[in-house]
Amino acid sequence: MLKFLPLGGGNDIGASSYLVQINRFNFLLDAGLRPRSFKNTPKYIKMFELIEDWSQIDAVFISHPHLDHVGSLPKVFEANPKVPIFVPEQSLPLIEVQIYGSLTYQKRIKKYAEDYLGVEYSIDLVSNCLSNIKEIAYNKLTKIKKTNVTFEFWPAGHILGSASIFIKTRKGSLVYTGDVSTHERPSIPDLSYPSRKVDLLIMESTYLSSNHEISPQEGFDQLYLKVKDITEKGNHVLIPSFALGKAQDIIKMFIERNKAEDNPVPIYLDGLVKKITRIYSKVLGESLFFSLKDGSCNFISGIHNDVNEYKKFLERHPGIAIISSSGMLLDGSKSARWAEAILPYEGNGLFFTGYLDEESPGAKLLKCVSEKVISLNGEIIPLNAHIDRFYISTHSSASELANLVEMVKPKAVVLVHGNNPAQKIAEFQQACERKINRKLPIIKSINEEMIELGEMFE
Repeated sequence: MLKFLPLGGGNDIGASSYLVQINRFNFLLDAGLRPRSFKNTPKYIKMFELIEDWSQIDAVFISHPHLDHVGSLPKVFEANPKVPIFVPEQSLPLIEVQIYGSLTYQKRIKKYAEDYLGVEYSIDLVSNCLSNIKEIAYNKLTKIKKTNVTFEFWPAGHILGSASIFIKTRKGSLVYTGDVSTHERPSIPDLSYPSRKVDLLIMESTYLSSNHEISPQEGFDQLYLKVKDITEKGNHVLIPSFALGKAQDIIKMFIERNKAEDNPVPIYLDGLVKKITRIYSKVLGESLFFSLKDGSCNFISGIHNDVNEYKKFLERHPGIAIISSSGMLLDGSKSARWAEAILPYEGNGLFFTGYLDEESPGAKLLKCVSEKVISLNGEIIPLNAHIDRFYISTHSSASELANLVEMVKPKAVVLVHGNNPAQKIAEFQQACERKINRKLPIIKSINEEMIELGEMFE
């Protein structure tokens, strides 16, 4: 008998954590949080309330270092210090940066959000948790001590250190995709799945309902033309970006495109983007990423919280593009500060490139362009800059997810990490069944609702 309980990230995006029980073996897939600064922030403690006895959790598997998948790891460790925590190779330094970075951000954000319900860790707790993590190489079949369970991490093509997780017991096998990208990526190795018998596929569905089927390169080409047009006139562009993964893709694409241009776009980096880009460069090397010493991008330093400092920097550096976190313009973030300095002026641009939670400041900005004002960092900001959104995805589209189902050929699919309408799921199911030429049960997971799959794991 297999029981699957989404504790978060089932029929939504954020705080991904799934309790899986296969007979007597209990484990968690991911342990995330929502590091947000706006209303409807969930009480993260809820995921711990749903597990009565932490000592019975046999293992924790992490798919990748994004905060919505790893942010609650210290709390998991605090509840069960003996539980083994397995992460993919190359992910540990990024997990460390993400969690320590969230501590800094959460302290800062309380200034702007009275309703903020965050997760607070001590430095000692984080340090002890990180020292307990076991980094496992890709494609290495690993046995968990005192069990008959084996697992394997497969490159997922999402970000550096991302993996899909293959878990095999005597009763059956499953694959959890984590966040997955099947298209070619500019900054990391592509997805790679070996041939394995798989009973259950637990699959992300971020863009299962999306009609955006353009490639990341096509999305970037559209972005580049807009950015170049603005910067050549001496104006400024802000590209808010997720610090890990999305930013490095965009940076790499700018650098490659700039090589072919007589007047390349000057690129400046700020926020957590800087530290993570340095990690990418160190781990991947110049042959796979790029050199940080050749001046192809610039690191901003010495600017603090006063918006006037940001404005003075822009006056000294006309015609530049800034890539900074957060990608959703969360209050208190570096990108929100740059937005304060850039949005009031006609001729400037602010361009989003990825997912925006509907309650995020970024999504609200897109909705209120006609109103000509927005509240950011507790201030009312005039909107005179050009605002747009370009799709440069690090997730798979609906058709790519169907191709993944065809590759894996599971007996059943459970959808997570997305709230897709029944009609879209039915269309997706039909597409998958055409590809594998048989019926395929596809189940939409709902937070805090148990899914039981008996026949496959008896």
